[in-house]
Amino acid sequence: MGSLLKSLSPSKDAVAISIAASDLIQELWEGRVWVNPRVFLKAAQASLACLALQALNEEDSTQNIELQWLWENSPLRALYADSLFQGAIRTSYSWIGEAHEEIPELKGRCQLRRVENLFETNGIVESFGDVVKDVQDILLKSEQKDCALAVSVRWNIIEGDIPRLEIIRAHAYLLHVLPPVVESQRDDLLEQWQSFLSDLSSPAEWVLSDDSEKAVREMNALLLASPNGKELFYKKPFFFCTCNQQKIEDILKLLPKEEVESLDSVVELSCKYCGKDYRVEKSKSGLA
Repeated sequence: MGSLLKSLSPSKDAVAISIAASDLIQELWEGRVWVNPRVFLKAAQASLACLALQALNEEDSTQNIELQWLWENSPLRALYADSLFQGAIRTSYSWIGEAHEEIPELKGRCQLRRVENLFETNGIVESFGDVVKDVQDILLKSEQKDCALAVSVRWNIIEGDIPRLEIIRAHAYLLHVLPPVVESQRDDLLEQWQSFLSDLSSPAEWVLSDDSEKAVREMNALLLASPNGKELFYKKPFFFCTCNQQKIEDILKLLPKEEVESLDSVVELSCKYCGKDYRVEKSKSGLA
């Protein structure tokens, strides 16, 4: 499926989170209706970013992480990703454009929501469509965390009656530069890390093993410029969806009566997270 590794640098001034998840990203799109590949890219970026944010927590954290983008006057209306208990991920999007249509210039907002034991925190920044930059901005402006995020997703398009994407590489890293003991050292520390990271190419261009567990360890050794970083925890992220027949029927029952009456005798719906199809017979479900 995929691998996620969190490590502390030998100098204890930074934490590196590496993700190798090509198979996981492939599974996220299996069964989905074909849509603009550029939309897939942003959704995949959101998924990997959400996993990285989840890993910023402690290993046993039960905090739920949600990322949501809302853009104005665009066929790409919204993008959503959430992650639970260190590695369960799902995502969805709202796209009303054509399959090969360019995504126009985006303007809206990005929100990061953290929920744990009924306690909720929110961070919101202005968004112009750059998923990676938006997440970095939220971490800096809302949570005062100095982080560098990079996401690489590469694919082939397999032509056919219904085209499909074949994910070749899906890698990401998040580097969190920890606050120094002496605040006056912060700028120098950030400058050192920025200079180091600016010399790194995209994660997909690194020479990485096809084995996800080996890949994340290679990524962390390169990120920390040392194979001697302390591993804090290792996870196997996975795709999750909570849809079922009863939930679909319950959602339909929330519709206004006149809308329910206008529906066909058999309603066909697809889950926006996993693409699974459902058939609801009004006469048998209590909707008639």
